[in-house]
Amino acid sequence: MKREIVAFLILSFSFGTRAGKLYSSLSLKEKMDIIKQIREQVTKKGLSNRADELYGLKEQSYSSSSTTLSAKDYRNIRMILGLPLENRKEALSNYGTNGFIVLKQLVFSNKETMPIRWKALTSLARLYPEKSLPIVLRALRDSTWFLRNAGLIAMDIIDPKEGMRWAGPLLNDSSLIVRTAAVSIIKKHKASQYKMQLLEKLNAPDSFYKNKSLWIRYHIVSALADFCEPGEEKMFISFLQDADEKLHSPAISALERLTGKTFPVSDEKGRTVASERQKQMWIKWWTKHTSHKTSVRL
Repeated sequence: MKREIVAFLILSFSFGTRAGKLYSSLSLKEKMDIIKQIREQVTKKGLSNRADELYGLKEQSYSSSSTTLSAKDYRNIRMILGLPLENRKEALSNYGTNGFIVLKQLVFSNKETMPIRWKALTSLARLYPEKSLPIVLRALRDSTWFLRNAGLIAMDIIDPKEGMRWAGPLLNDSSLIVRTAAVSIIKKHKASQYKMQLLEKLNAPDSFYKNKSLWIRYHIVSALADFCEPGEEKMFISFLQDADEKLHSPAISALERLTGKTFPVSDEKGRTVASERQKQMWIKWWTKHTSHKTSVRL
């Protein structure tokens, strides 16, 4: 379980600021455990940054389809994958066919680290969308969870409609990170056709660990809030009564959008927060609202 939390943070660029919010919500002990495991991943024995050792290239050249690659190409491309996204794209674009061949090999090399393989696949999707489609499809069906995760992100880059189609089945993936990525894709495109599946996953056994609510439940409620519809107020009121307090903020956002009402509560610094008091105000409003409607029918 902890390994997946570590991986989720390593892959945080695929979730944007949401991963940062998740990290900030963790306890100090959890953060220290994560830092320790990331360090172990980076220094893992047997993982070399030298392309000649990884591929047995030494200093000879490698030929494929009249294209000559050197050990230097591998070294340089692996180094480029460590750059920020925009710099990475610009630098890799200079390699043409050579870049495609190297990135493809990196994706499926068991000798490589997870971040290198992940970035190699998403880089293929950005730079060679048509040529990389078979590679992305292979990754989506791979037994390695982080390749399925990267495959889903890559498919969304190449073809958002196809990315949404894959997101549905991957809501039931064995990996929590892959399931969370699927929810993020659904939210990104407001794919309301998956509303019932999201509701089922919210309380599914794999959305909990030792009876503790997992972060995917926050992402699910956040997605549902993004494409909420009139008449769903009761559903979001029920989310306010969930033991996981992280669900309350997106639930309140949905209720505000649906009703046009707000019950702002400020903290000691004057910032509006989704507090226990605010939650109770919404529940009280709902109780009055429904009792009024009942008395009118009578």
